[in-house]
Formats: sequence, structure tokens, C-alpha cells
Amino acid sequence: MRRTVLRAVVVAFIGTGVAATAATAASAETYLNKSSDTNSHWGYIGVYADPVYNGASVQTGFDPQGGYNTHANWGKAQGSYGLYIYPWSNTNYTMEDHGWGGSGAKVDAWQRVDQANVQWRTYSLGGSYFAFKSARTDVSLCIDNPGQAATDKQQQMYTCNGSAAQAFS
Repeated sequence: MRRTVLRAVVVAFIGTGVAATAATAASAETYLNKSSDTNSHWGYIGVYADPVYNGASVQTGFDPQGGYNTHANWGKAQGSYGLYIYPWSNTNYTMEDHGWGGSGAKVDAWQRVDQANVQWRTYSLGGSYFAFKSARTDVSLCIDNPGQAATDKQQQMYTCNGSAAQAFS
């Protein structure tokens, strides 16, 4: 996980039904997939949409080190099931386990609601690496980089296995 201090933002969710309280975010985080970080800065995950919308692809292929890139910057806020991992450019959205699917379901952006399929837990894989695990209690699924692609690959849900395809820093 890399942190870049950008600006302070106050987020309010009045009338949205979101359980998270107002939050102040002082820095954004970027998430580099271990399987694609050996020879490329393009292995960061981001939202492939501007502006963000329901169903926008969360995929590899972003390089925040090439300058300010809001697509690869993320923030976190506490929800009732876990963490909302939201695009820095629009805090009303979060990463989503699409359609409460099983292994192979796509990861995309979706409007923040108080449901487990849009909230996450992280767990350590050792060293500086961690995995994003769905906050759903009926499955053990993690965000996975299919084919360990460095660019242009939509992330998917897959049975948690601790592999490089599920390791982020």
C-alpha cells in the first residue's frame, strides 16, 4: 500500500442510506498487485471510468507514479460489515463483488450501500502484502488478478489462496 497525501476532503452522506459516518480523508492509497509489479508500474488497480458509475470496471493498468492519476487512488471508510474501498475521485462509490457472485464474479464500482458485497476486510499475506477479502460471511472470496496481468485486466473474485494474484501492497 502506497500513500500519497493529496488534500483533505470531508465526505457527508446525508439522505443516502449509507451507514458510514462522515469521514475526513487526508491521503489516498494505491494498490499494486504483486504478480504484475516486477517490471511495470502499470500493475496498480483503478476504476476505468470518468466519471465513476455503477458497473465501472476495477482493473489493472494504472500508473500513479507517472503523475497525479485519480483512477488509481483509493480511500477507506468504515461500514457495518467491513471497509468501503472507494475511488478517490468519487466517495459515493466502492469496489463491489458484482451481483453477490461466486468465484469468477467481476469486481466493479457500485454506489455505496450498507451491504456486505460492497465492503471488504484485509488480511496480511506476510511482508508488505495483503489481500482484500469480501466482507460476506457466506463465502471465502478475495480480489484476484486473473492471469496475473499487468494491464487492462478486470479484477475478479476467487477463492482466497494467498497467491501473488491476490497480493497487494
